[in-house]
Amino acid sequence: MVPLSFAMEVISVTSVGNTISSHIGKKFTKKSYMRCQSGNGGSSENIAKVYSLRKANIIIMLFSLTLFLFPFNGGLIVLPPLGEARAEPYFIISLILFPLTAFYVLSGRFKHEVYFFGFIFVGLMFIVLTSGIASVNEIVDSAYKGETGPARFASGLAVPLFGCYYAVTLACVAKFNLKGFILKPLILGAYVVAAFGVIEAFSWLNGGFRDLFVTATSPLFSAMRRGETVMWRIQSVTYEASNFGFYVSLLIPLILHARRTTARPKQVMLNFTLAALLLESFFSGRTSFLAGMLGLLSFYTWLHIVRGGPYVRLGGIIFAWLVPFMVAFVPIAYNLLFEDAIIADLWNTDSISNVSRYSGIFVQIKLMLSNPILGVGLNQYGFYAAKLLPDWAYVWETQAWLYDPAASFFPSFSLYTRIGAETGITGLLLWCTMLGFLQSQVTKRGIRVSMGGGEPTLAAAILAGMMGLLFILWTVASFKIFNIWFLIGISVSYIVNWGRFENPGGRQVPSHEERKDGSAHSNSYAKLGLLPIGKARQRFK
Repeated sequence: MVPLSFAMEVISVTSVGNTISSHIGKKFTKKSYMRCQSGNGGSSENIAKVYSLRKANIIIMLFSLTLFLFPFNGGLIVLPPLGEARAEPYFIISLILFPLTAFYVLSGRFKHEVYFFGFIFVGLMFIVLTSGIASVNEIVDSAYKGETGPARFASGLAVPLFGCYYAVTLACVAKFNLKGFILKPLILGAYVVAAFGVIEAFSWLNGGFRDLFVTATSPLFSAMRRGETVMWRIQSVTYEASNFGFYVSLLIPLILHARRTTARPKQVMLNFTLAALLLESFFSGRTSFLAGMLGLLSFYTWLHIVRGGPYVRLGGIIFAWLVPFMVAFVPIAYNLLFEDAIIADLWNTDSISNVSRYSGIFVQIKLMLSNPILGVGLNQYGFYAAKLLPDWAYVWETQAWLYDPAASFFPSFSLYTRIGAETGITGLLLWCTMLGFLQSQVTKRGIRVSMGGGEPTLAAAILAGMMGLLFILWTVASFKIFNIWFLIGISVSYIVNWGRFENPGGRQVPSHEERKDGSAHSNSYAKLGLLPIGKARQRFK
């Protein structure tokens, strides 16, 4: 019997929840209640779980709102203490949810996700704090253009810290209901982005319609601090064209996954959105188009790999491990070997923007080579720019970054070289190791889904998104990028809950205890379909 006082409390909370919860939240709680009823006869313990989930509804819905709003990254709301993430809506809303969300994350229901992130968090913080301690004297003494070393270090540290929190929260919410609370708001946001981009493109064709479009959207663009639209370069609701490229690199693989797991009537809207985003990426710029096509091609490539033969699967696992290192270190080596030719080509393009952007990468590579072990400290590279900037890079844009008080602090344009400069080669190796490990584990789970008779489309979408992320990290140098923390969070959740997300032909997933005592480990490579490789499989145990 359930105590009367507890039952009344449940009724009270339920009545309030029904007025403030969305259809998604109510549907989720009802399904959870029915699962509890069928699973254990409606015991007091199970009803208490539903009661706890009901209280979590508002948190989950607001978290889902961050997924819907993440393309609106132009500064509708600005919180300066967040540093480089001060205008990111997903950071700002999550900050409000932090105390409540932390309670549920640490409540014990998500111990495997929390343990996973514990290793990631400790590794990242260890290298960041170690590099800071090694350069503490230089950090304390640094001051330039009104900025100080300690303040820059603190603001730079806040972003990856908060990103880790967001990623672990996403992993836990995905465990509740991946489709309803994670994928659905992302797809709804994609409808808005695609439709807005279509209207923006049509505004180019008629002067009167364009005037109407500019007038109607000026309040939004004014709030986003970006002015008005740029002719012949689609930005949709994102801050600039490069942000649109980041967006399509993530959303196109997820839409492809949704198309293959959605009923046919709903596929029409998904097909339209997919075609619109691909076409808009073409008119957004080379970076956006390459990012969109990479997401499209990578999805089908990874789907072929995880469904392929033994040698294809083994090659896919090895490639998943190695590709972050190749993408990070091969371009750095190329820059060192052909530096003079690259500089000459830059000047031949007559693009001041290209020269100034490459100058930042040039300075960071020099910093990484001069401080190869631990770097100069997080967010400190700008203090060294004036000392290391070569003569050929003194164009009006770099001079403004150096000497104009109104201009931004000397920016960075590649996260790979920034990590190398600020945390050394050690930090860059650790970053690539983390991404390679996550990719390889998702690949292994996708193979197990395929071997069990399932369709590993979510694994292919995650891996394709990772490929897009590896590409765009050469064009952006901030930890605030949504793609980073979303893909880390969804990868961890998939690694832990792959049997829940993509049930492989109804086959039961080995329990954590079985995996721990090794009873399920002996067949792990048979499940991956790698047994025909023979002794080579022993290296992966």
